[in-house]
Amino acid sequence: MKESMNLKELKNSNTLVTVFVDNLSNTAILEETFYSISKQVHKIDLLVLYPDSFKKEQVDSLKNSLDSAKIVVRQKSKETGELEEYIIEADEPITYFLNKTKSNSFAQIFNEGFNVALENEYVFYSIIEPYDIVGLNWYAQANLYAQENEKVSMFFPIIRNTVNGIFNGLLNEATWAEGLSEEAGKADLNLLQRFNCIIPLGGLIRANAIAEYCEKKGEKFYPIKESIKISHYYEFLMRMVYNDIKIMTVPRVGYEFKVNNTTNFYHTSCKIPHNITQISIENGGVSQSEGKFWMDLAKKEYFFDEDRNKKYEETK
Repeated sequence: MKESMNLKELKNSNTLVTVFVDNLSNTAILEETFYSISKQVHKIDLLVLYPDSFKKEQVDSLKNSLDSAKIVVRQKSKETGELEEYIIEADEPITYFLNKTKSNSFAQIFNEGFNVALENEYVFYSIIEPYDIVGLNWYAQANLYAQENEKVSMFFPIIRNTVNGIFNGLLNEATWAEGLSEEAGKADLNLLQRFNCIIPLGGLIRANAIAEYCEKKGEKFYPIKESIKISHYYEFLMRMVYNDIKIMTVPRVGYEFKVNNTTNFYHTSCKIPHNITQISIENGGVSQSEGKFWMDLAKKEYFFDEDRNKKYEETK
């Protein structure tokens, strides 16, 4: 993990949001993500991590996308009936911090950003993924719910899930389903043990509140166990609830989670493909037995704050 990153004199918000960008193949869609950040009613600070393998021209391209975030609107002309494009540019700059990283998994990225939030005394921490869209009023709504629910430490949006651009349902809504939670809107251990039903993207987390139940090495905290594959955030959420950290789903759609069918999975993402066992191991997939191992392990390891570094071993 990187040395400390001092942002205290530059910060403009009580909320730090982390995003890891390792692919600049579609800057138009990436700029839509940044545009959604620029339009937040409650302004946030954005920590943008990128691989240390990026060359100068890639870093410059990333900076340009951050400085000129925009969306492209396509609609039919009333005069000609033809499809025309209109560019809407962000009217306010994003407060962002660029930093290269060697982190190569979602757990490592989450932890790196979390420590930056703690070191710089941010009240809240959040993580998003590139190409997704943050609801323009989401962080304002989440902060309002946080003010009204001081005993709750984690606030998650209802997520609009799209697959190849087509609406595919809602995520994080299970806490509001009748009879599933002990208290409507709140995640409890019984619910999480039955269903892996909370996605952490876009969530607003009280940084100091969860630090107590994270492994600490030196001055660094490790909220998500980096040795666990695919079920890392599932174990994290169960551990937090087990330790009486309150988790709530805000009854607002605040995040759009975009998925495209793919034959590759990059472990820097927490969007576990439904067909991950059909993806080759070389392309980031896991076998059925390994997938089951990690899910079962999450249900055993949440009792322990420290990462016990359990390993999967292929059975012969």
